[in-house]
Amino acid sequence: MDAAEKEQLRCLLRLARDKARRNHRLLQDTIAELFEPAETGFGDQTLALMAEILWRAIHDLETDLREELAGKLWKLDARAQGIANLLADSNLEISRQALQQHEVVRNQSLVEAAKYRAFEFLVSQAQQTGDDPSAAGRMRNDAGDRVEELLADDDAILVLRTRAYLVERATRVDRFQRPVLVRAELATGPTQTLLWWTAAAVRLHILAQPDTRQEIDAGRLDDLMEDAARAIGRRVAAETGRDCAVDALAARLADAGELSLDFLLEVLEQGHTGLFVAGLAQLCRLERIAAQRVVFDETGEPLALACRAAGFSREDFETIYQYTRLPQHRARGPAIMRELAKLYQTVSPKTALRSLAFWNRSSEYLSALDRLRN
Repeated sequence: MDAAEKEQLRCLLRLARDKARRNHRLLQDTIAELFEPAETGFGDQTLALMAEILWRAIHDLETDLREELAGKLWKLDARAQGIANLLADSNLEISRQALQQHEVVRNQSLVEAAKYRAFEFLVSQAQQTGDDPSAAGRMRNDAGDRVEELLADDDAILVLRTRAYLVERATRVDRFQRPVLVRAELATGPTQTLLWWTAAAVRLHILAQPDTRQEIDAGRLDDLMEDAARAIGRRVAAETGRDCAVDALAARLADAGELSLDFLLEVLEQGHTGLFVAGLAQLCRLERIAAQRVVFDETGEPLALACRAAGFSREDFETIYQYTRLPQHRARGPAIMRELAKLYQTVSPKTALRSLAFWNRSSEYLSALDRLRN
């Protein structure tokens, strides 16, 4: 690496550090606005969707816990069965009412997971409703689903991974076609902590009901609650903090030599935004959360570097930029694209790839470094 390339890399690393600070502040603002009035610039629709996704994930955890506890209460005696019937009410929102003002629901990793699930859904929805930035994209969309074509591949493992991805993709929306998080997208530690807070909230809710203390001893309820929480905790440990099916599919495509740039562009244009992000992560050696931060960064600068590192042409980068913007950000002026194209053209693929390594750093670690420096 010559002196010019070293200086360019230093500039890109400074840019990445600045982005990390900005993203951390923006995430803090997002957390604040999810629970208190504030201003992040996302817009009411996006924030409302983030909140919906976050509380749905918490509600699903609560539902699992209530079902487990109800099963234990039902086996206890006839009086305890009344409490089990109480817990079976699907309209209960115990956690939301009890934890709204507590820090446990403001965990950065949980909020960030909800944030990028909302972004991915809105971007994919724009593709599926025909809001394509290019005629080329519309032509490719008419050609048939590129992912489903993988089901006819000769690679048996690739076919299995494709099926798993399609199943997982179907579970990431509910019966009303609203976006949800799958457990694999959640970090294990924060989810386990949230589980115990949920258990405490459910316990207090039960004992606050009239005549409940006559139906079950508080100590006995604590025993059953802990048993139920530990059972769900084991399930959470197995389901969280692992690769999603989309990551496994992207990895297999890379191993099989089928993760081409054309393939990624096609699946992005067909609404498989998550698979595009996972594939770009493979090509740029990024972790899932790092790839999400790079792709959905509002400025587009990290995305320009990632596309350069992956080998996309400038024209393809411009298409990818448009496809990965939130709908309210798609109508940006040509001046922004000229600046991004300039950044893309002045950086070599090797330097771009080296600069992306910074994005794999732990956000908590970078935040700690930043605060200690200041």
